[in-house]
Amino acid sequence: MSHYSILCQTGSYVQFKKAQSSVGYTILFSGIAWVTGQMILGSNLISGHSRLICDKFTEEKCWRYLAKYNATALFITAPDAIAMMKYGNPNKCETPYLRAIAIFGAKTSQKNMTTLRGHFQNPMVTMNLYGISEVFGLVFSFKDISAFMRKPETVGLPARGFQYKIVNPETGKNCGPNETGEIHLKTKFYMTGYYNQDSSIHFDEDGFFKTGDMGYYDEDHCFFIVDRVKETFKYYNYWVSPTQLESILLEHPAVKEACVIGIPCDVVSCWNIQPSKKLVL
Repeated sequence: MSHYSILCQTGSYVQFKKAQSSVGYTILFSGIAWVTGQMILGSNLISGHSRLICDKFTEEKCWRYLAKYNATALFITAPDAIAMMKYGNPNKCETPYLRAIAIFGAKTSQKNMTTLRGHFQNPMVTMNLYGISEVFGLVFSFKDISAFMRKPETVGLPARGFQYKIVNPETGKNCGPNETGEIHLKTKFYMTGYYNQDSSIHFDEDGFFKTGDMGYYDEDHCFFIVDRVKETFKYYNYWVSPTQLESILLEHPAVKEACVIGIPCDVVSCWNIQPSKKLVL
């Protein structure tokens, strides 16, 4: 990572803290080995906000910390957010100062975020954050919190210092609004390169970095993440997103975790049996 990217990206997190309040308390379970942990720590030092240094995540521990320390913001991974959603709030912990739950690491569906938000008594915003290590953090802006309230599944608006384009992975052509393709971006916040590797293959002919993530933007320039390019697959000429299917499975109360993978196979045969007929196969 370059010092320039660390300095500039730390400012994006400070924007978020200013959007909450003048004084705040952040809870984050990720250590400083992760980019998120480093960025939150840096922004806390700059903005004067406090951060609780947590050990391993558990649902009970997270609720206890939120209530005890009057946290204003919770940064949490998508799997941990789902765990919180499933766990509920059995001890009726009160979190009157909590203003935002920022979810990162994977996409969380609107329905699951709504269910999670329902466990809290006070109004707040839940948001999906999107960032990559190659630029040391976020690639979209969340300064306008109202955008997340209008469109809960968005990952934000264009951020200062970035250029974007959505590219069809099959044709290589740029996509328009509401057309899904791979996210390419250009910025000065790049890392200096991959260790002992040729980094040029990760850039297109216009110098845009190929993120490997599928997404799209709408008419209001709000961006949305669909899935990883290498994880999506085609079924009968239709693109299938494992993340979307996993989100549906996780809505069932009996499902704790879900993982969808594509396995090539031939459809041998199928039947559409008449309702009035009984057939044993």
